[in-house]
Amino acid sequence: MEEQSVFVTVRVRPAGGADGEDCWDAATSPDTLSQIAGKHTGERFRFDAVCGPETHTIEVYERAAKEVVAGLLVGRSGTVVAYGQTASGKTHTTQGFMRLACEQLFDESGGEVVVWASYLEVYDDALSDLLDARAKPAMKEDRARGVHLHGAHEVRIASPDALHAVVTNGERRR
Repeated sequence: MEEQSVFVTVRVRPAGGADGEDCWDAATSPDTLSQIAGKHTGERFRFDAVCGPETHTIEVYERAAKEVVAGLLVGRSGTVVAYGQTASGKTHTTQGFMRLACEQLFDESGGEVVVWASYLEVYDDALSDLLDARAKPAMKEDRARGVHLHGAHEVRIASPDALHAVVTNGERRR
């Protein structure tokens, strides 16, 4: 991944469910998504990376997030965002990414890293803390810190298994 501010990776979910038919072809090129059914059949869309429905989460992670996480260990900031319609696979993908990121941080730092986790959900323009229902997280901005999260519950993470336990606890509150 070259140095840039935004890198867009698309992961196409398997056909079925509410969609019914297969509408997208991700196999043509590693950076092109083609519409193969519907009103805009034949249109092609280019992204930085395209992963088809058969692509495993670890491969999607390596293409979309691995370098972002590696940057954290050398002082860079980074954000990975999952966006999509309801039931499109965001939770499945991000839970896999969280574990893989935690493993990468501990492996590449030789265990010499401190990891803290918060688990938040943005739904219907509301920010909720999934680890502490009493917490009132809010996005704040000031000159010294820039945009930052205030008031979220944080848990120190000692291992990928500890992160899994935190995520499992948060999922119960979704």
